[in-house]
Amino acid sequence: MSEEQLIHCSFCGRSEMECKRIISGPNDVSICSDCVLACASMLMNTESAESDSEKASERDEDEE
Repeated sequence: MSEEQLIHCSFCGRSEMECKRIISGPNDVSICSDCVLACASMLMNTESAESDSEKASERDEDEE
């Protein structure tokens, strides 16, 4: 299979030959397993930071 025929990750640009797994979506969009993990990690960090902020806000309200 030529390089042009390979599926590439829309996020990092690696080909399916360079990735463990690649998921293809609609409109020729694909994402590799490494980018999925990176995105999941970012989402978890964001959710954790939001949760910490909410807890701090609740503590401030309780102290008043």
